[in-house]
Amino acid sequence: MPSECCKELATLLAQAESSHDFEMLVEGLLTPAEVEEVMRRWRLLQRLVAGQTQREISREMKVSLGKISRGSRMLKYG
Repeated sequence: MPSECCKELATLLAQAESSHDFEMLVEGLLTPAEVEEVMRRWRLLQRLVAGQTQREISREMKVSLGKISRGSRMLKYG
C-alpha cells in the first residue's frame, strides 16, 4: 500500500501537462544522482520483465542481488 508521501508525489507528477513540464518538475525535485538511481531501478525492472535472471542482471549492471530481489518482489506482489 503506497504511503501518503507516495500518493502526494504521484498526484503532483500527474499534474504535469506536457513532457516538458514533467521533465522540469523531475529536474527541480531530484538531484542528477537521484534521477540516475531511479533510471537504474527502472532498467532493472525492464530486464526482470524481459525474463533475464537476477544473476545476469547483477553481473551486467553491477548491482547487488539484494537490490534486484527488491524489484523482483515488487513485480510479484505489486
